[in-house]
Amino acid sequence: MIHLCFADDFVIFTKGCTEAILAIKRILCQFYDLPGLKCNPEKREFYRGGINSDSMAARMKEVSGFNMGVLPVRYLGVPLITEKFQIQFLQASFRESYIKNLALDF
Repeated sequence: MIHLCFADDFVIFTKGCTEAILAIKRILCQFYDLPGLKCNPEKREFYRGGINSDSMAARMKEVSGFNMGVLPVRYLGVPLITEKFQIQFLQASFRESYIKNLALDF
């Protein structure tokens, strides 16, 4: 298991087997119980990178209780990508504002 933390958000990477998902759920429950935190169920997502089986993805959703997200992963509205940033990755509303601000800078 690998994890990344961003302020009060975090990303956990796993192989996606049922045992790993259950272990992660158990650890998260213990973590939330310590300070009395709550996880926002609407923000919990899993991404199935490398998992091509729809039945396996459905099982992961069932076991985890998380929503299935769509790639690319977005953080604060900006996609987390490993290639050179391109303007078409921006959400439409942000893209229009970004282009407008670029035009004002010249």
